[in-house]
Amino acid sequence: MPYLHWCASGNEIPPFVGTSGWSAGGGAVEGWDIIDGESWSAFSPKFVLEYRPDDNQLYYLSGTRGFRSGGFSFRAGASELGAQAADPTFRPAFYDREKVDQIELGMKSDWLDNTLRTNITYYYQWWDGIQRNLQEGPIGNIIQRTANVEDSHTYGLELEINAILASDMWKDGDNLRLDISAAHAESGYDSAYVISGNDLGEQRFAAPHQTAYVGLSYSHPVGTKGAEVRYRTSYFWQESYRNEGVPRATDIDVNLPIKLWDASIQFNSSDGKWYARAFGKNLSYHKYYVAQVPFADSFGVGLPAAPRTYGLTLGYSY
Repeated sequence: MPYLHWCASGNEIPPFVGTSGWSAGGGAVEGWDIIDGESWSAFSPKFVLEYRPDDNQLYYLSGTRGFRSGGFSFRAGASELGAQAADPTFRPAFYDREKVDQIELGMKSDWLDNTLRTNITYYYQWWDGIQRNLQEGPIGNIIQRTANVEDSHTYGLELEINAILASDMWKDGDNLRLDISAAHAESGYDSAYVISGNDLGEQRFAAPHQTAYVGLSYSHPVGTKGAEVRYRTSYFWQESYRNEGVPRATDIDVNLPIKLWDASIQFNSSDGKWYARAFGKNLSYHKYYVAQVPFADSFGVGLPAAPRTYGLTLGYSY
């Protein structure tokens, strides 16, 4: 997918009169074509019910409400300004508040003499007026704005496992540990979501809906005074997903999967005051964009991720 990396600067300001303030003229009110404002208030409660059959198990049910204020986008399209001229009650570039109610059901537990820990969480979210960041219009007249979708939802399942696979395996005090986490989510719009004449109601949210992580670490003492060496390797995977808005014919708006392999070796001093760690990140040199913004089917800007990276870290506590 071709991307053009560029930067530019510039500014657009209402007319000034020296430094004394805004000038009259050039717009309806002191140089501004539109004067508007809004305020919001919200009640965001939370409740939690917990059940502990023993010291190693916790089951919980929680409910909470989140809130984010609305506002005004930095730009308004010509069609919006025209609509406001025809109907003074129309508010260009305005977007309303969003509200989300969430219910969460989960379990946290330790098993096998505290060598196995499992955390499982299921959640469901009802969104009211969710805010979507959009880009509309052709090159040279692109409008970036925020808009609301009346009703939408998300739900998902998250799993985390931490296991001590072996202790005192090759030498006294050593430890082999496995960490696994995975998540699956679904999302969708329950109200009309029409942008530039395109119905996007069948789209999922612009976010990865599947992720997975696995890490393996081994540590062992060095000498007899408490020094330690730790070895660790991990792999992270994230599925591809499409950006918000009208799909591009060339799939330039698709964020490709992320596949990251990291590893490290760390030495900890016997007094616990200093350490040295050699590390490698993205060892398979997986190439992807941390963020990308397509402006057309074959043109956009993107921020490449860091390449294969090696390093050495020295730390001291005092």
